[in-house]
Amino acid sequence: MAEHDVPVAIAGGGLVGLSAAMFLAQHGVPSLAIERLRGGSPVPRAAHFHLRTLELFRLAGVEDEVKEQSEWEFLPEGGIIAMDSLAGRKLADIIGSLNSGVEALSPCRRLFITQPGLEPILRRRAHQAGAQVLEGQEVVALDQDADGVSLICRDVDTGQQQTIRASYFIGADGAHSKVRELLGIPMDGRGNIELGYLYGSEQVHDDPHQSRARVGSRAPHVWLERDGQRISTLDLFGTAFVLLAGPDGAGWCSALARPWLGCYRVGADLIDRDAGFLTTYGLSASGAVLVWPDGFVCWRAEGLVDDPRGLLVGALRSTLGR
Repeated sequence: MAEHDVPVAIAGGGLVGLSAAMFLAQHGVPSLAIERLRGGSPVPRAAHFHLRTLELFRLAGVEDEVKEQSEWEFLPEGGIIAMDSLAGRKLADIIGSLNSGVEALSPCRRLFITQPGLEPILRRRAHQAGAQVLEGQEVVALDQDADGVSLICRDVDTGQQQTIRASYFIGADGAHSKVRELLGIPMDGRGNIELGYLYGSEQVHDDPHQSRARVGSRAPHVWLERDGQRISTLDLFGTAFVLLAGPDGAGWCSALARPWLGCYRVGADLIDRDAGFLTTYGLSASGAVLVWPDGFVCWRAEGLVDDPRGLLVGALRSTLGR
């Protein structure tokens, strides 16, 4: 019999594993992260984080804490340069200005923070949201069947083994992954493409300045106002599907009322003082976009139609594979 039976088990309790546990817990999915180290990584690595990572930390409610830790560890708004010695001559700007031009794309700013500085923040938030972390354990074997995955974990100090049963399993145990070795998956070293990557398209990347909320792209950042408070469109995403409609798109918002669907009409529910929403999202005044909880566009309509409810229901069924 398994010592633990959980919906999701995660091999690795570092940055990726803790982030996965945190985001799952936000959606009410309990998980167990299994980590070899006790107390987290002592090595100050992984210092530079991309904008999309910071946007997701914002949705998780830890952006301010991450920024505070970053400012304690590093000079804010810095860059990366190459020197011939610590006190010598500058050879080149690798990242001359960390946040040059980001204001048009995101409510967040790139920053530096070390892994030992970030891990405790993610661990606390994951615990608060209901996730668990099992430290001092490593996955040494796994077996998948029709109902889930059985893992054998070993205590790194005593060698004692235990079995964990999970419906789903995530391998997040780093570059020298034991899980990848067990599954025979080769290492792929391709890099990150930050804000412009696309879902469901032969084209894997688009210029985020020009995506215009195309299906499969990250929903663009636009500053809006709600109840007198300045918010980003990105602040609307994270826990439910969101329908964003133009000022003449009231028919979209009244077509389908569901607790898991947030509906906003820009120009009524949300104020667009900079008049940038329609252009940035590539919509007419009666158009609308439907956004996944992860902030990516899954459907769009350029303008209002005769049967908005039927079109929305069909779009959701297609999106959810039903």
